[in-house]
Amino acid sequence: MKNEKLSKVNERLNELEAKKDNLQSEVNEILQAVEDSVQAYAMKDVDEATVEKAKSILDAKTKEIKETEEMIQRVKGVRKSVVLESIPFIKSDREKKVEAIQKRYDAKVSEVIEARNSFLRKMAELGSIRNEVGSANNEFNAVMIELGESPSIYGAALNEVKTFSPKGFTSEADCLGVKERVQTQAYSGNLPQWVGGVK
Repeated sequence: MKNEKLSKVNERLNELEAKKDNLQSEVNEILQAVEDSVQAYAMKDVDEATVEKAKSILDAKTKEIKETEEMIQRVKGVRKSVVLESIPFIKSDREKKVEAIQKRYDAKVSEVIEARNSFLRKMAELGSIRNEVGSANNEFNAVMIELGESPSIYGAALNEVKTFSPKGFTSEADCLGVKERVQTQAYSGNLPQWVGGVK
């Protein structure tokens, strides 16, 4: 939210500060000129009127600096009142922005929770498919027993993907689950390289 009044006051303040700096530079030059004219007066190169004229210019510029400093203080006072006057509007603007951000955040939370629930449903489906190997092994063993052969003690096993990597033996990219550390990093905006779309 741009505060027009404050912008104008700041602009004026900058102008006055620049004017003061310029005046100070001029005063420094005039001081040197006064010093030079006093030396020239001492050597009778210039008359007293020239020295007085240089002093007069110095006094005028010094007075102008003082007046500019006083104006700067007054404008700073105006600036403070404009800032105080702006506080309710600034607060209101912040509240509106935070409210809009909260709305977007809540909508994204709903998406994330639905994605999590969908993930868990898919995990349950995956588990059901995995359990089918038990039926296949039981059928195999039933036929073997019927034929008078020894059943398979261990049965055929699926090549399963790990839910979590035990002690880091399996790459996290090849696991089904996501550890708390990775979730926390993602929430902070630091996605692992193995996540698609990472720059």
